[in-house]
Amino acid sequence: MFSKKQAQEQVLGNIPEIGPQLAGRLVDSFGTIENIAQAPEKDLQAVEGIGYNKARKIQWILREPERVYGQ
Repeated sequence: MFSKKQAQEQVLGNIPEIGPQLAGRLVDSFGTIENIAQAPEKDLQAVEGIGYNKARKIQWILREPERVYGQ
């Protein structure tokens, strides 16, 4: 059986530099992808293994309008 948590982890695990372990920590910490997308950068950084750059990349991928990363 494939749980919703597993599905969310798989989606997040496909983000470059996230992978399955960090994806699991994010889902455990925030509960849903929507909550992760809406989380402030400092809250994302509170998750073990998520620093400034990864937090920004997560925000860019999940909620920023289409543009080149870092612009």
